[in-house]
Amino acid sequence: MSSDPFSKLKLAIDDARDWTAAAIKLGGLVTEKDDPAVRDLIALEYMLDTDLESDQNQRWGPFGPIMESQGYVRPVPLDQAPDEVLERWEQTVANVDHPIVQSRFNDLLWMRRRGRPDRNCRSAITAYRTLGTGTWLHEYSGYLALCRAVQLSRQLGDPAEVSESVLALLKYAEAGLRSSPPGVGLMAAEFLATLPTNARPTDKLTPMVEAIIGRDDLTIDLASDTFGLLARLSKDAKAAGEWQRRQVSTWLDGADRSQGLIRVHYLDRAVALAGNLGIADLADVARSQLQSVTDEDLELKTVSAQIDIPADDAQNYVDAFVGDDSWKHALDRFGNRPAPAGNAEKNVANVVDHMQRFPFQHLVTKRLMNSLNLPVAIVSSREEHFVAALREWENRSIMVWGMFAAPVLEGIKKRYGQPTREELTEFFTTDLIPTHIAERIGRSIEFWWGDQPDEAAHLLLPRLEAVIREMAKTAGIVIYKEPQGRNRGGVRTLGALLQELTGVLDESWRLHLSNLLTDELGYNLRNLVLHGLMPRVERIEAALLINVACYLRLLRLKESKAASA
Repeated sequence: MSSDPFSKLKLAIDDARDWTAAAIKLGGLVTEKDDPAVRDLIALEYMLDTDLESDQNQRWGPFGPIMESQGYVRPVPLDQAPDEVLERWEQTVANVDHPIVQSRFNDLLWMRRRGRPDRNCRSAITAYRTLGTGTWLHEYSGYLALCRAVQLSRQLGDPAEVSESVLALLKYAEAGLRSSPPGVGLMAAEFLATLPTNARPTDKLTPMVEAIIGRDDLTIDLASDTFGLLARLSKDAKAAGEWQRRQVSTWLDGADRSQGLIRVHYLDRAVALAGNLGIADLADVARSQLQSVTDEDLELKTVSAQIDIPADDAQNYVDAFVGDDSWKHALDRFGNRPAPAGNAEKNVANVVDHMQRFPFQHLVTKRLMNSLNLPVAIVSSREEHFVAALREWENRSIMVWGMFAAPVLEGIKKRYGQPTREELTEFFTTDLIPTHIAERIGRSIEFWWGDQPDEAAHLLLPRLEAVIREMAKTAGIVIYKEPQGRNRGGVRTLGALLQELTGVLDESWRLHLSNLLTDELGYNLRNLVLHGLMPRVERIEAALLINVACYLRLLRLKESKAASA
């Protein structure tokens, strides 16, 4: 055993720029032969997070693990650290008088209310201030140290400590705002702005922030953050409103100076920000400019993939649906195929596998646009990336089927001739589809066969929705909200009804209907067409809708009741 069990720790913390760097260096020095007192010092690995609203803070508190994978967590969660480990931490603060050690280990002991918590807390605060105003003054770790000092001072309830810690963070903010770029200084200023009025140094902070307006090293994000911060620091609502308008205008001005996707991104930020701040006129300006963006404005380049299918194989696939019996049997086969979006369980498994094999594709925040180049979502969290990837997977499957759906419909007419309106009406009339709806479905197919797919889709979409609503009603799902007090009643959205049809419809087909008709990340034909956002519906999209009509025809009212029971 080493004569000094802390020698490796002292070597690791020498000139370290943050706790993690010290932990990594120490990890390279520690071996299994070392005393447990040395191995437990890897507690430097805890990741400090001073954002009380972050996911880490909500789950772990201010000290989260540096590593988490399939149930493995390193270091051990702080609330699970055993007594013998806490004892070694106490020995550490008693033997290593260095601010990196004193800040981290005293803070951990304070969190566990170990020994004399008040003394541990004060020692941690002092060490944090030493780091943030000294060797780490221009480091991000200095920001974390001083924010934590303020938090601990407030937890301690000592006004003198609070005042001293706030002044230390103010000094850090001033130094950061003078540096180029002033990002870390703004972060410190924003933290101070979140403090209660009696602890916030508004009079000193406001002129410091105002002084950086117009600097050449301010990016558009930093400029926006600056105006937003000044709005928060303002003492009256009128001044705050003026700063907020300048915050939104920053993005509008940036859009005027930009082109392509950058311009769209800036306008998108302006819309979101103005909406959150309740600035309706600027939101309308940004939204109007965003909606006027054309394909040429985006300056996009097409990235394509090719699937080679032998012509004979493709024709055989189409012929299998067309058959050699009757147009009725052919349309039955057309509607009875598996869900075009793919098998629900297999889709999930494939997406999970893809995300595991290519993780970096799903780490970067993405801005998703629909087929009309309108922004529909900003994807950042893992859950959002999964849903977006799943919809993309479904979209590809639907697109491939669409390439065959149109030839199938063409083949049916060519093989059997075009049925009469009366024959189509009779064919589509079922327990679930009344005659007047069936007649409109038949007419829409006539439009398609007459090379009028846009007319077919506009006629068909409301009837598909009517059938789905009837199915939901039969299954005992509420389709209409009654008025309550001053709140008006009204029909529930189709998307909500499709969600509640889980367990009533085949799950793969339910997800296909949701994607094709209502999901903003999917085809979303119902909303794009009926809201007038799609200039023209082409043959493939209309064929996909006719495919849905043929599927719904195969359902029976009594089957829906049985499924819902």
